[in-house]
Amino acid sequence: QSDEKISRCGSKALGDLIEENEIIRHSLLSTGFAQIVLHILSLGTLTQQSFSSSSTSSSSSQTDSLVPLHVKYGVLNVLFKFVTTAEGLEPLSILIPILEQMKTNEEQELKNKAIKIVGQLQIEGITAFSSSSSKEKDEKIQSLEEVNKHKDEEILREQQEKERINQELLSERQEKEKERKRANEAESKILILEQEKNILNQENSKFKENQQEIKIQSPQDLPVTIINSDPTNYSFVDNGGKKQINKNQQNYSAISLTQVMENGIFSLDGKFSSNEEWGCIGIVQDSYSIPAGANPNKSPQQEHLVTYHGPYHGGGTVSCKGKTVSGNKPIPCSNTVRAEYDSEKGTLIYFVNSVQQPVYVTGIKEKVRFIIQMYSVGTSFTDISLKKLSTPTSDHVENEQAVQW
Repeated sequence: QSDEKISRCGSKALGDLIEENEIIRHSLLSTGFAQIVLHILSLGTLTQQSFSSSSTSSSSSQTDSLVPLHVKYGVLNVLFKFVTTAEGLEPLSILIPILEQMKTNEEQELKNKAIKIVGQLQIEGITAFSSSSSKEKDEKIQSLEEVNKHKDEEILREQQEKERINQELLSERQEKEKERKRANEAESKILILEQEKNILNQENSKFKENQQEIKIQSPQDLPVTIINSDPTNYSFVDNGGKKQINKNQQNYSAISLTQVMENGIFSLDGKFSSNEEWGCIGIVQDSYSIPAGANPNKSPQQEHLVTYHGPYHGGGTVSCKGKTVSGNKPIPCSNTVRAEYDSEKGTLIYFVNSVQQPVYVTGIKEKVRFIIQMYSVGTSFTDISLKKLSTPTSDHVENEQAVQW
């Protein structure tokens, strides 16, 4: 493949990652993405005309500091994807001066892309570069890069000194030994400086990697316990780690877990027994206690909770504070049903056998607890698992419908 085709594929792949992953967008903003783009855009553009001109020259130094047109265009494509998807774009304000220059001094396709990016930044209220106090990690990166710059300059000066010494050796034979010593000393100094530079580069790379590292934690198992105001109606069994809630009387009633959910992503899953087609799973306000034996789908209980129903009790409907919405699959007996509550997004989303259901609840901005409802005597909710997740498992699905809390 040509360099240009590989470059375009790379920029498209990076753009897709930026569009899909908020963590990558945040990581790029906090680890010098803007400075890298500024450096590339600040270099001259290597067009086909300038490349042909340099090919006829005796030296290629003219193109050493030029960036191919397709590379700049790929960088601008990635930048445009970034400014149309990310939030907190203030660090990109340092790019506005160079983008303004490109609007008048660059190839037409680069001009057009620069105009779009500047326009998007202006929509976001970012019109000029403004400096603010950097965080400690940014200050350290900047400090290390500044030291590297000085080391590069010192190495360049020493290399130039060595070349000058070698030239003098050709014409000054009588100073040969003295100049050779100076050359050796210069080489030693270059070696030391290069070693110091390598150490600093390694430290800088490790520091940047640490800032970019995404710490993905395994789901955290939480203890399953219930608030049982009527032990004659419900009972809880923990048999070798397999947790189960049993229904001992025939009536419409619900039982709540003790876990209060306020910060994080919580997941509850289990299975209703084969003879419980009235089963429901949902949440209740932590500030509300469901009275013993009370039907959660009647007033005043229903104004404080959400339930997702089995086939005999609403046929897959979701009831939220008295409002009932259809669209989900009825909870099948002996199949896994899961509820996922995200306190940051304020959403409650349901899954049946790992398939996300379209009707979900949104706008939840308070402490809540999971609830289970059963009707028939001798039925149960088994294989119960309560976890705290590091990232949500939900996504957008067809025909999704939000119900306001």
